[in-house]
Amino acid sequence: MDTWSALSTFQARSIATSGNRDCLLEKELVKDFLLQVPMPNVFECLQEASNKGATKDVNLVCQCLERIFRSDVGPEILFQEPMLPFLVAGISHDEVAAKKLTLDMVDLHLTAQYHASMLVSAPDTGVYHKILQRLRDLLSDYLSRPSRENSVEYVRLLELMSKCCSVNDVVMAESIALGLVQPVVQGIQSSDALFQLNILDIIPNLCTTHTGLLYVFQSGTLYISLVLYTTHTIWSIDLLTHLVATAAHPLVGGNALRLIGSFSTLAATHSVQSWNWTDAALAKAFLGAVESALQGGDPQKQIAAMDAVAAFASASDK
Repeated sequence: MDTWSALSTFQARSIATSGNRDCLLEKELVKDFLLQVPMPNVFECLQEASNKGATKDVNLVCQCLERIFRSDVGPEILFQEPMLPFLVAGISHDEVAAKKLTLDMVDLHLTAQYHASMLVSAPDTGVYHKILQRLRDLLSDYLSRPSRENSVEYVRLLELMSKCCSVNDVVMAESIALGLVQPVVQGIQSSDALFQLNILDIIPNLCTTHTGLLYVFQSGTLYISLVLYTTHTIWSIDLLTHLVATAAHPLVGGNALRLIGSFSTLAATHSVQSWNWTDAALAKAFLGAVESALQGGDPQKQIAAMDAVAAFASASDK
C-alpha cells in the first residue's frame, strides 16, 4: 500500500473512533499506521500536496498528523532528533494548515515531563535550543513587517515564544539573550488596542520563572546583569506606570487592572523592589482608574478593579 492510500485509509477509519485519542481502537490504528508508513513519507506527501496546491490533500495529511501527534506516542515522535527538520519546516510552512498544526502540537506537548527529560539542554545542543533559534529567525522576519501587529500569526508566535521561554530560569535567560522576550513586553506600548489585549494575556506566561518575573518587572536592570554578552539594544520600560495609564482605556482598561492586581501580588510575594507605589501621583492615578471602573456598568471591569485594589492594599502593607 502506498503512502497516500495508507493516509486515506487511516483517516477513513477515524470515523470509527471519532478521533478519540483515548479510545483503545484509536491507539491501535495509530500504532498500525506507524508500522506501515515511515514519518518522513508522510511529510513528503504533505510537501507534494502543497507544491501542487491540492488543499484537500494538504488537509488530509494534516488531519492524519494531528491524530498521530495527539496520541500517546505523539510527544516521543515530535521531539525526536530526526523530526527536527520537519518541525522547523512546519513552523515556517507556506500552508496555513501545516503551520497551525505544528504550532498547536508544539504548544500541546510543552509539558514539564518533556521540558525536563527531552527538550532543555545546554546552549548549541538539543532540540529545544534549536527550536528557540528557529523562533528567533521567524521573529526577525516578522519584526521587519510594519503591519505585524495586525497579524494573527504574529500574536500566535509571541504566545508560543512566551511559553517556550518559560520552561525554566536557564531557558529564560537564554531566550532573553536571543531577543525572544523583549517584543512581548514592548508590545504593551502598541497603539493597537486589540494587539495590546493579546499582549496583556501573554505577558503573565513570562512570570512563571524567577528570571522571567524579574525581567518583566526590572527589564533593563536584569538584562544587564544576566546577559551582558548579548548584542541587542538594552531598553527599559516602567511597566507599572504604563498599566496605570492604560487602566482608563475603554477596551484595554479591564485587562490592565487585572494585570496590575496579579502583578502586585507577585511583586509583594517575591519582594520585587522595582514594583512599588511610592510615587503618590501614580497611586492617585491608579485609585482614580479603580473608582472609574467601579462606577462604570461593566461587571467584569468592576471585578478586575476590586481585585486590583485588594492587591494594592496588600502590597502596600508589605
